[in-house]
Amino acid sequence: MNLNNYSGITTVRLTDEQLNLFYQEPTNNFLNLDVNEYVVIEFDDAEPVTYHWDGEKYTQVQYRKFVSNHFGDIRPKNKDPYQMAYMDSLVRNQLTFCTGPAGSGKTQIALAYAFQEYEKGKIDRIVIFANPYVAQGAVKLGFMPGTKVDKLLETSIGSILISKIGDRGHLEDLIARGHIVLMPMGDARGFEVPDNSFVYFSEAQNTSKYLMKLFLQRTNDNCKICVEGDVRQVDSDRFENGDNGLERAIEVFRGEDYAGCVQLKTIYRGKIARKAEEICD
Repeated sequence: MNLNNYSGITTVRLTDEQLNLFYQEPTNNFLNLDVNEYVVIEFDDAEPVTYHWDGEKYTQVQYRKFVSNHFGDIRPKNKDPYQMAYMDSLVRNQLTFCTGPAGSGKTQIALAYAFQEYEKGKIDRIVIFANPYVAQGAVKLGFMPGTKVDKLLETSIGSILISKIGDRGHLEDLIARGHIVLMPMGDARGFEVPDNSFVYFSEAQNTSKYLMKLFLQRTNDNCKICVEGDVRQVDSDRFENGDNGLERAIEVFRGEDYAGCVQLKTIYRGKIARKAEEICD
């Protein structure tokens, strides 16, 4: 996978002369960023600082937290500048793409924001799309009885939601009451996302260009959308060789003033998870 080296967020170290220019002339895009791109400025003796380029000027990204009954207080771990940019994009933009390794916060941050907005009454429901694929090389368990929702809860998206929300019974209740809508891509044709929804597409690396187009055309201008995945963990070769939907969508929406993209860097799940990244290098 190669996103043409575009991650939506650039990391730089500036000379004293460049720093002076950056601070004195915030409308000078000498870093040549695209609209809605972020930059992390690193220092030798201070914490990095994250800025956003809106097409006219650079502004410093605020330190945010998302608060909900379901997730508690979610803040950027260790003041992670990339998580700060991700949280800013979710608030700022209608459409956010997020890439990064497992354990970097893609899902937790997106769902924490969704539940915050839901509990505040700013959205009416959370619509979750999935194209559930068994991990590459794994063996399928075979036919699973039950409804569409029952079957989805036995796939990766079910595992993700249960692990984040913490209780399967509570999750099933949220679904039964229509507060969470689960939509497999196999049933997406003809479905229209209701107004005032937060739309979340998990594991979107397992999507072709056609399926990504189909998904995005289910949405409307009265919803917010987050699409996340790890482009290094594609579970079918049908999404390789230039036909990856997540990769292509990031290219298409690059520079749009309503769309942001952030690549997370740090794995917070633990030292074993961090070291495991090297297995497929």
